[in-house]
Amino acid sequence: MIQRLTFKRLPDMETKEIILYGKVQGVGFRRFAKLVADQFNIKGYVKNQNDNQLDIIAQGDKNRLKEFIDLIKQGPLLAKIEKCEIKSWDSQENFQEFRIIWD
Repeated sequence: MIQRLTFKRLPDMETKEIILYGKVQGVGFRRFAKLVADQFNIKGYVKNQNDNQLDIIAQGDKNRLKEFIDLIKQGPLLAKIEKCEIKSWDSQENFQEFRIIWD
């Protein structure tokens, strides 16, 4: 009999979807997001979407996630964020790392 292990997230863990619009592609934003995520021990991924849109799924401690989002809203030097949407993301997935998803 195979036993399945399920991991429950701690109460202070959250997952957010962050959608950024503007000059967020071709400016090193995905690498910037990875560096900031690693600094704050945030798990998940970042990927380009349609023109001028970037999608981040970020999972981590509620306080560190807030700090991560604050820095993401600033972006790298060459980025120009016109709009930022942040949504709670209901997922049972526990990410093991923060990845850049390349096109």
